[in-house]
Amino acid sequence: MARKSPSVLELTTKAGIDTDEAILILLDAGLEISSARERVPPGDVKKVCKLLGLFPKPSPRESSEVAHLALRAGRREAEVRDALVRARILEKRCLKRVPAWRLRKAEELLGLREPPRRTERALLGPEHAASVAVEPETKKHKVKPTWPTIGPIQDLNFLTSGDVLDMHLVLVEDFARSKDPIVPPGLRDRALLESAVHRPRTALGLSDKYPTVAMAAAALLHSIIHDHPFHNGNKRTGLVSVLVFLDKNGWVFTSDQDETYDFLLQLAAHKLSDRNLKPVVGADPEVVHAASWLQTRIRKVSLHELPLQFRRLRVILESFGCVLHCPKGGGNRINIRKGRLQTQVAYQDDGTDVERNTIHKIRKDLDLDEAHGYDSDIFYNRGPRIPEFINKYRKLLDRLAKV
Repeated sequence: MARKSPSVLELTTKAGIDTDEAILILLDAGLEISSARERVPPGDVKKVCKLLGLFPKPSPRESSEVAHLALRAGRREAEVRDALVRARILEKRCLKRVPAWRLRKAEELLGLREPPRRTERALLGPEHAASVAVEPETKKHKVKPTWPTIGPIQDLNFLTSGDVLDMHLVLVEDFARSKDPIVPPGLRDRALLESAVHRPRTALGLSDKYPTVAMAAAALLHSIIHDHPFHNGNKRTGLVSVLVFLDKNGWVFTSDQDETYDFLLQLAAHKLSDRNLKPVVGADPEVVHAASWLQTRIRKVSLHELPLQFRRLRVILESFGCVLHCPKGGGNRINIRKGRLQTQVAYQDDGTDVERNTIHKIRKDLDLDEAHGYDSDIFYNRGPRIPEFINKYRKLLDRLAKV
């Protein structure tokens, strides 16, 4: 037996509006309704429900139709279709139905369903949860930060955790009898040291994140100061590490000690930033600012400008097993022997600068030149240079010990 269609009275009662007012609405819409008890023709039920603000419970197939969603939202179908396509709920504009697994998202977009609370959001799939967090029409695309390159790109010689630890121990010994010893000395956390030393090697996609000397030095300095891998003396160790890193890669630091002191205090207090990198979060703006500061205060070393004192040359030669001694009655001369090889050069004292041609003669006579597998990088970087940096920057290190 066919189910009878509802009467106007039943629908108006359900809608909660006056019967006479409902009849006038239906008459204005062209429907021939003369009495409230008159039943609505089956073909006009949906139209009457729409006019009275009622929607019969649709079948699952009908509920996913774009036309039905537009009817419920009180918006034009073309407008709804455009919104669904923009939100990528509909793949094509010609589709008549929304996929069942995207229906909830469509209803939330059209304001037909309230977004779930956090507890409910956690029960949804990742795609639904993401759609609930921000409505597709109001979602703003994040601007990808532009990562700058500060200084010339070059192949870098990195420090190891053992290198940095050795520098720290030299500083501990050097400051042991000072007014501000490094107490307590030593490592606080080896993992933090490894992390700090590895940071300059970080990749950004398929490229190096810190491809220049200034950027890598800034990342190393920032990490040692703020990761605090040592119990004490982190600022002093960070500074000497950067000086050695610059020297190892053929650069020299030119900033005066007062300016460097102020810079290190600002870096330690998180007062450095680069306002041009607003999308970049965390410590990166500080590293970029520090790299910019360093780049304007370092210069590339030219071999003919290298201020190499005999004290430093002695350390390098002894690291290769050379023995140096001044002959009796030999005047201002010094003998240098390496195994069965030996040479003699002019010598006044350990504080005298050594001429470049003199270094060339020593390396050639003792088979420490490129022809025998010892290029300049191997020769100059083998010997420890930390004590020289400590002496050169003694005033700055003493001031850093007090903060």
